[in-house]
Amino acid sequence: MLAADRAPAAILALSERTAALDLASVARHELGHALVFLDDRATRTRGFLHLFGDVRTRYRVGTAADEVERRLRARRGLDNPRYRRVVSLYAATHPHERFAEAVKMALACRGDLARAKRWVAQHALDELVTAQIAYACDWLVTYRKR
Repeated sequence: MLAADRAPAAILALSERTAALDLASVARHELGHALVFLDDRATRTRGFLHLFGDVRTRYRVGTAADEVERRLRARRGLDNPRYRRVVSLYAATHPHERFAEAVKMALACRGDLARAKRWVAQHALDELVTAQIAYACDWLVTYRKR
């Protein structure tokens, strides 16, 4: 990951839609996990369930690299329309990962929804992804107030 920090910007931008390569993106993603594990009340709300799914769903995944590779090979990767409804291929593996990837992008966009919308449009993603990132932005703001 430390070497990935020196990768060309275009390569890092492409990795946003598969799985994080650089340390900052991984840290943002893992922060999403850590915060929701410390206070999981949001995971039981109607809004969370609609946008991300039920986190009680059994994980059926291997490593992030294995799962992304499997989706690239077996399911046409980013060309598959089903992956236009999630931030990244790794986000498609489980509701926890879907949420952590939305937090990653919310933090990368610094909570700026206009910036998030531009990112979603740049990658030709479904508006659901904008809603996921917006949810993560709002959740982070309210998290600080608890």
